[in-house]
Amino acid sequence: MRELKQIDFSQKSFIANGVEYFIEKEISIQRSVFAEAAKMELEAGIRVGKWEEDWAKVYDLANQQKFADIVVLAYNNRRGFRNFFEDASPVLKLCACFINAADEDRRFINDDLVAKKVKDWTEEGITQASFFAFAVAFLKTEAESSKSAMQSISDLQNELREKMTALSTPISE
Repeated sequence: MRELKQIDFSQKSFIANGVEYFIEKEISIQRSVFAEAAKMELEAGIRVGKWEEDWAKVYDLANQQKFADIVVLAYNNRRGFRNFFEDASPVLKLCACFINAADEDRRFINDDLVAKKVKDWTEEGITQASFFAFAVAFLKTEAESSKSAMQSISDLQNELREKMTALSTPISE
């Protein structure tokens, strides 16, 4: 029986299925967009509460005889449910943006590249917990950065407001 493996994120790389993967801190614009989409998918997730909300919407829409809206809601849920089983998890998509093989073009990423990485990671027996820990750390860092950025913007707005007020104050003779 093969043992499952954990990634040691204190190291700069690890081997999976004979491929050396490097853990990167910086990503390209295209990868950032891909990571943001994975982050949104991860944050939204498929929740039982959402299913309940959607079924309540279907009931309300049926009573209002808005059948086209019901079709759209059903289609979106069906597509989301299908993607849940067919696509790589949002955690793995997010990690794939930052964990790269040596010969990989760091400017770009797509679902095929994610699938190749996931195949290697699966063959190596790397635990999902390793990737989940990375994703949680990423989300925490993103939240802290966003909070800091929002505070900086707020401080700049207040400073600008004060300067504008000072400019509009009449000068006494």
